[in-house]
Amino acid sequence: MININSEMRVWREEVFGPALPVVSFKNYEEALRLAHDTEYGLSAVIYSDDKKILERAFSDIKAGSVDDGFAHCCRPQNPFGGYK
Repeated sequence: MININSEMRVWREEVFGPALPVVSFKNYEEALRLAHDTEYGLSAVIYSDDKKILERAFSDIKAGSVDDGFAHCCRPQNPFGGYK
């Protein structure tokens, strides 16, 4: 088990750059706890083929923007901002 607080600074500090931290989880509640383990909450991307999980996560995750990882596209006119 990875200790997110000490070993994965890239996870908690929301590094801007070509980085993709990947952490496994056992269930939805643990994934949500990990998603909220940051000071900033700028953005989140969810990868799931399950539409019910996507809809649930869209409403449960507290971030400036929450996107479906399979439909994500950046457009200059889209709003961008943090949550915390």
